[in-house]
Amino acid sequence: MGLDKHEPLVSVVTPVYNGEKYLEACVKSVLSQSYGNFEYIIVNNCSTDNTLEVAQRCALLDRRISVHSNEQFFSVIENWNNALGYISPESRYCKQVHADDLLFPECLSRMVAVAERDAAVVMVGSYRIAGTRTECGGLAYPQEIFDGNEICRRVLLEDNFRVFGSPSTILIRADAIRDADGFYRVNSVLAADHESGFQYLKDKKWGYVHQILSLTRVHPEQVSSFVRKFRVWELDYLMLLKRYGPVYLSGEELAKRMKEVESHYYFNSARAIFFSDEKKRYLNYHQETMQRFGAQFSYSKLFLVVLKSLLNNLLNPVGLLKRVVSKVKSLLVKA
Repeated sequence: MGLDKHEPLVSVVTPVYNGEKYLEACVKSVLSQSYGNFEYIIVNNCSTDNTLEVAQRCALLDRRISVHSNEQFFSVIENWNNALGYISPESRYCKQVHADDLLFPECLSRMVAVAERDAAVVMVGSYRIAGTRTECGGLAYPQEIFDGNEICRRVLLEDNFRVFGSPSTILIRADAIRDADGFYRVNSVLAADHESGFQYLKDKKWGYVHQILSLTRVHPEQVSSFVRKFRVWELDYLMLLKRYGPVYLSGEELAKRMKEVESHYYFNSARAIFFSDEKKRYLNYHQETMQRFGAQFSYSKLFLVVLKSLLNNLLNPVGLLKRVVSKVKSLLVKA
């Protein structure tokens, strides 16, 4: 579709580091949008492969593409903020898309349509495909606009309610980016995109498209591989609950939820430490992240959770045997 000046301008932004293998497909997915009025900004973060050459070659395909190359290397979150600094002052919305992700053709048009229905909508999300899974659901059809406070409450209170997804799944009202001193919080949690929801949805609204609009690739080089190996999401979730629970939850709700989440976190940490071949690195990362929130990794809580689990298993040997048999069967199937 060609340029349509009647549509609000959208700034599409791709911050990229060593994305040579994936960038061209990402660019093609952006250029295939049914929406016409967008600019596409690619920011190369001192890549050591041919990322810059691929980006420059892609820029020859469409005049809406501009390529910028950092003179200094930025950390992941710093580069997200740096890339957002290039958006046009005329843009009404911003759509970040990672170089290894893809947008489906109706992504911009569907998201902008929802955002345009209410000026209080600061973010719009949708379903996404991550590898082979469909994620970011949990909102009842056909409602498309939700109270931001309620969305944040559900994220904090429900284990599997993860509508924030990733930067590639969210459309942001550009004024929220311009009004912020760095849209994403640096030196906080790795899930800075999730934290932005808690930061900017207070007393605002969340838009949602009941359609799959993006695809997140799953591969060994991506940040999410580190997230899975070091159980970063569980740590981030605990720290976000500590920081934003007092904002969105009652004192009673927060106390109950903290107990649940801490128990789950320390139990899985014990398993991760026991089976990990990088125990020291695992503990260092978790301890350093907690320190940034004024918290401490508690070995006593770790011990108590493990002890409780062992006692439960001793008191319920049949249940333990069933779990062992189930685990052995799953391993045999994989083999």
